[in-house]
Amino acid sequence: MARTASQIMGDILSGKDKLLTTAEVAALFRVEERTILRWAVSGKLGSVRIPGNKRRYVASYVLGLLQEVADDPHVVQEWLQGQKYGETP
Repeated sequence: MARTASQIMGDILSGKDKLLTTAEVAALFRVEERTILRWAVSGKLGSVRIPGNKRRYVASYVLGLLQEVADDPHVVQEWLQGQKYGETP
């Protein structure tokens, strides 16, 4: 069952969910930041606007999409374990 917008926002405000920057999402998908912005503008990737006209992306939503399309599922596991993408343990 999909979460409602108010449930998602509640999780963000309570610290249960994290907001990712455009750069973080781009690194996860291995694309340029401009690609992420195009996806957001076209509605392919949901985003939240913050002051300064910047976008943030709900981590659980992004990671769910990534699991569906990732060539390397270990990327998601590394992210969830708190490692930065590209670093070796």
